[in-house]
Amino acid sequence: MKRVAMFLLSIVICVAFIAGCSAGTGKGVTTVTFMTWNPADVGPNSPIFKIIESFEKENPDIKIKYVFEGAGDYQNHLRVKLMGNSGPDVFGISTGTDFDTTRAFEEELTSYCVKAWGQDWQNKFFSSCIEDISDENGCIYGLPLGQTYAGYMWADINMLKEYGCEVPTSYEEMLETCNKLRENGIYPLAIGAKDAWLNQDMWMSIAADCGRDALYDAIEGKASFETEPIIESFRIWQESFSNGVFQDKAIKMTLYDDVNDMFQLKGSIPMFANGSWAMNMYTRTDEMTYANFNGEGANHEVFLIDWNSDGAVAPVTA
Repeated sequence: MKRVAMFLLSIVICVAFIAGCSAGTGKGVTTVTFMTWNPADVGPNSPIFKIIESFEKENPDIKIKYVFEGAGDYQNHLRVKLMGNSGPDVFGISTGTDFDTTRAFEEELTSYCVKAWGQDWQNKFFSSCIEDISDENGCIYGLPLGQTYAGYMWADINMLKEYGCEVPTSYEEMLETCNKLRENGIYPLAIGAKDAWLNQDMWMSIAADCGRDALYDAIEGKASFETEPIIESFRIWQESFSNGVFQDKAIKMTLYDDVNDMFQLKGSIPMFANGSWAMNMYTRTDEMTYANFNGEGANHEVFLIDWNSDGAVAPVTA
């Protein structure tokens, strides 16, 4: 099945959670550690704190210990903690390879879902989410906490206009825009190419534009990765590092927090690649982000382009 190119954050209950949680903070109170890396769940006004507060009111015998760790080292640190029996009781993780590699520590949740919501509990979630948290036997090892979409680009409209540019709609326009920005000493399209997951997101957006069916046929083992659409997508991807579309030394920069801070906090670059989860930039209340996104005259836009010049913008689905 061809699925939406999305980021699905799953909340996973560790096997250790079923056996027994962390030491209580008081008589009759059990502490449950919840760990995540989701960039939308950082900051004092993040929705996650409202969720935790509501849960604790409904369950006064449970105290949630919330642990946030940046994306860069999260997966490695999580695995080390889990293998060392010091991991969290509940953890957030994206679906796909990362979700699968922690399977030995994940509790099968079907019986708990049925107990809480009844036999038709899956109707509470999008079918695409259920597919991503199920194994080949239909066993459930996590619950959806959020669904967002990858492969987008973001633009600071005011900064582009300052240098005589507009939001590009095609790869040709993107190259022209980036060259003009470079001539003025300004970053072109910035990406955190040190992050493998960001590279995958961006390449899949390009590949989906070149040939969505060819991409997923290759992923599902039905066809070769050496078909013309896939080859074209790799050519575009490679050229973007050498022709000036991506910034110099992009492979030495992470999205969080190198590139993201330049766009979100400092407002010093006109374009960067990030997913729809970056919408939380509009709701952050720290002084720098708020001024950048909600100050007088602030103007930002999320966009996609036509990578292969076929007249159609890259699809959100991939």
